[in-house]
Amino acid sequence: MIESCMDKRLERAITLFKKSYVGDISEAEQKELNCLLEDKTLEQVYRRWMDHQLLVEGMEEDKRFPYTEGYKEFKSCVAGMRHVKRKRMIYRLSAVAAVFLLVVAVTWYLQDGGADKVENRMVRDATEKIIMPGSKQAQLRLADGKMVQVDKQSLAQHEQEGVHISYEDGSIRYSSDIQELIYNELYTPAKGEFYVELDDKTKVWINSGTSLKFPVKFVGRERRVILAGEAFFDVSSGSKPFIVETALGEIRVHGTSFDVKAYPDEDMATTLVSGKVTYSGSRQVEIKPGEQLVARVSGELEKNIVNTKEYTGWKDGLYVFNRKSLEQIAKDLERWYDISIVFESDQSRELLFTGHLKRYDTINVFLELLRETGEVNYKIQGNEITLY
Repeated sequence: MIESCMDKRLERAITLFKKSYVGDISEAEQKELNCLLEDKTLEQVYRRWMDHQLLVEGMEEDKRFPYTEGYKEFKSCVAGMRHVKRKRMIYRLSAVAAVFLLVVAVTWYLQDGGADKVENRMVRDATEKIIMPGSKQAQLRLADGKMVQVDKQSLAQHEQEGVHISYEDGSIRYSSDIQELIYNELYTPAKGEFYVELDDKTKVWINSGTSLKFPVKFVGRERRVILAGEAFFDVSSGSKPFIVETALGEIRVHGTSFDVKAYPDEDMATTLVSGKVTYSGSRQVEIKPGEQLVARVSGELEKNIVNTKEYTGWKDGLYVFNRKSLEQIAKDLERWYDISIVFESDQSRELLFTGHLKRYDTINVFLELLRETGEVNYKIQGNEITLY
């Protein structure tokens, strides 16, 4: 009974909060809201939000509020408290509700245009360093060992006999008539990304801090590339299997699209969008569309059903978060903005965020979002960002 009442009470509070924020609340609903605000926890959260003008403006632009997934997690938390005594349970639920509502605030803010307003405000604030996002940049190690910066002029100068490499707008394409196995290796630095189309027409989007070693032409019984970092593959169909080799195992496919994240000293994750792939490492595991396989550094394997956009959105210019911890988010942002993020407390590391950010915004947009939650502040010194 307590769970049911809390469910309905929280759902109603969310609805009334939203109506109040956008100025679309009736006299009867206002009285109902006033009754709910007799709960001191909800009242404190409500007052804090009402002070955040950026959040209010962002919500006025788009009144949609997709809080379903977050609410399911809240209900799951409630269900886990069944064994707790009534008085203690109500107290804990009140605290959990406050945390959930703060996650709701971030979701509204991210999805309803608040980030654009932060960007405008940061432009006006000339006293704070603006940290720009990454861009298309890479280096290429050719078969003769020479390292060249990838651009139109350098590739024209180092084109190899029998191998044609064309460059256009931050991407390169290979075609070759040779019949021997010759490798090139592409490196993207921190704050870099790149796109390459291999000789078999397989398309590869390469994230920052990544190296991809590949044959200029696939000969033999397989198509094998070696990855350290992150890349999204759209593999052309063919009779030869396509294999992505990483430090923690291999992914074998034919024609399919998937993301592989395999940075050194980190767990490896394979997220499948379409087709079918097989992971080979400590054991073989087949992955289906909408699934992700994580190979832990410890050797353990874990397979989950996921929203693939959370793990592939980066290639389309979007970071998508679904209750992702600030510590997890920080790793991706450090590579993309070439910065170092320092946490002054473990509490800030564990904060969860839901929503999306434009990949090509400045880092200041996200930092202002953190500040607006009232839970985290920041300072910038050179390329080091301290969260406190």
